[in-house]
Amino acid sequence: MKKQPTIYTDNSDLYDADKAVKDFVKVHKGKLNEEDRNTLGDLLGRRAAAISDVLGVKVSSVGAHKKK
Repeated sequence: MKKQPTIYTDNSDLYDADKAVKDFVKVHKGKLNEEDRNTLGDLLGRRAAAISDVLGVKVSSVGAHKKK
C-alpha cells in the first residue's frame, strides 16, 4: 500500500473555523433551536470553506442549509 502524503499547512483560518465548531458544540448540548441550527450550519460551512482552501478542492459542509 502506498503511503499517503502528509500535508503541512500554516492555515489559521482552518484552525479558527474548526475551533469555533468545537466550541459551539461543547456549549450547545442536546436539541438545537432554529437559530442555533443556523449558527452551527454557518460555522460548518466556514470550516468546509477553510478545508477547501487547504486542499485545493471543493469540500461541501454536511450542515449545508437554506436560510429562511
